[in-house]
Amino acid sequence: MAGATHGRLPNICTDHGGTKEESENRKARLAAWGAPLLAVEETALAAHKLKSTQFVFIHTGLGHNDVLDQRDEFTLFLRTSLLAGR
Repeated sequence: MAGATHGRLPNICTDHGGTKEESENRKARLAAWGAPLLAVEETALAAHKLKSTQFVFIHTGLGHNDVLDQRDEFTLFLRTSLLAGR
């Protein structure tokens, strides 16, 4: 896959999930190191952006327990992963 990395770290952050501050700190540290990252609202998430970015920070308005299956994010992660087509 062109532009593939050795893996991807998706970080999904909710407003009230308890880890928002740590997620923001991690994103800031990676940006300070010059690491290419994607910071996006979950409603604007696109498959082509996931395929080409190693560090992905996704903010969602969903509740903590709804994140992976309410809008099929887990399916999108698998379809755009190095495991796709296996």
